[in-house]
Amino acid sequence: MWVCPERDVAHCTPPIMARAMNYVAGDLDQKVGAEAVDTFFRAMEKFIRMSSESDRDDYDPEHSVQDVYAASGLGDQPEEIMQSFSYWYTQIMFDVYFRGVREALHPGEKPMGLSFLKGAPERKPPTER
Repeated sequence: MWVCPERDVAHCTPPIMARAMNYVAGDLDQKVGAEAVDTFFRAMEKFIRMSSESDRDDYDPEHSVQDVYAASGLGDQPEEIMQSFSYWYTQIMFDVYFRGVREALHPGEKPMGLSFLKGAPERKPPTER
């Protein structure tokens, strides 16, 4: 069977982001203001579009993820909103993994799981990368 994990991530990420953003709005509209949450939503949408829509004027195949992150305005968002989004995105991804791995495996097939994680390279702080 031919698989492409990057393709799968590319197609499932925007709906997961949208779901997480709905939870962010529920958590923070009253606390930080709907306008701040809407600004975050617009930055997230711009990030997705700048990453994927090659017909946009601001699309550049030479841009790195850091370039698009900065240009989209995501780097300028309030920490509270970013933390809420990160929390919800992670929760949803665990749910997606849980359901997906059970659906994707054939009987008797083993996922990479913990043995894969134990063999992962040692983590380094972001400043050392």
